[in-house]
Amino acid sequence: MEETGEPDAIEAIRNLLLSHIRKGFKMTIKNNLSFEERQILKGLKEDTSIIICSADKGKAVVVEDTDAYIYI
Repeated sequence: MEETGEPDAIEAIRNLLLSHIRKGFKMTIKNNLSFEERQILKGLKEDTSIIICSADKGKAVVVEDTDAYIYI
């Protein structure tokens, strides 16, 4: 477009693209868990009697007793 000699159109397109890019950086991520669910997960993370890890196969999550996990 620069070759066509329309600097106003070029500037308008640049400004439009930059505004969309800036909006993308200010996006907020909505939480899909309730407050109670977040508290429960926080409690599970802090519990030292269990270990939460990924399964060997698949995309599953495994919750194991710490003593049993360390023994294996």
